[in-house]
Amino acid sequence: MPMYDFECKACGHAFEAIAKVDELPPCPSCSSADVARLISAPLLKNQYKMDFKTPDCGEGPREA
Repeated sequence: MPMYDFECKACGHAFEAIAKVDELPPCPSCSSADVARLISAPLLKNQYKMDFKTPDCGEGPREA
């Protein structure tokens, strides 16, 4: 099952949860069932690899 971002309409708490496509989990903060799924960009496997193969990755802060 994929991980989704949610926001509680009752208390405003934003959280992540592993859920089925048609499932809305209760808020972990206030236990309200009134939650909304937030739109988030998917992280693709190849995109993740490309983002961390830049030459300056892990070399510390850049000098001006």
